[in-house]
Amino acid sequence: MNTTAIISSKLEHMKALFFSGSELQAGNSSEIFKVEHNRQTYILEWRILSNSLGMNCIEMACFSSSSPDKKTQIFLYLSEELGF
Repeated sequence: MNTTAIISSKLEHMKALFFSGSELQAGNSSEIFKVEHNRQTYILEWRILSNSLGMNCIEMACFSSSSPDKKTQIFLYLSEELGF
């Protein structure tokens, strides 16, 4: 498992949620993933920004705790009207 796989998994999870659900409300969150086979600890951070047009922007970054300066970052826009 690497940073891209962690981000992809979390984004797929978020896309399946109800748009107005508590997990997609504006705010900051983080999760820690410990991967046994390579003995790495990864930190996943995300921020959700909502606007009045029925869209959420999800900004996500993931990095290894041993090299926090090497981040994988992505932005995803979710539309309430379109359903994704």
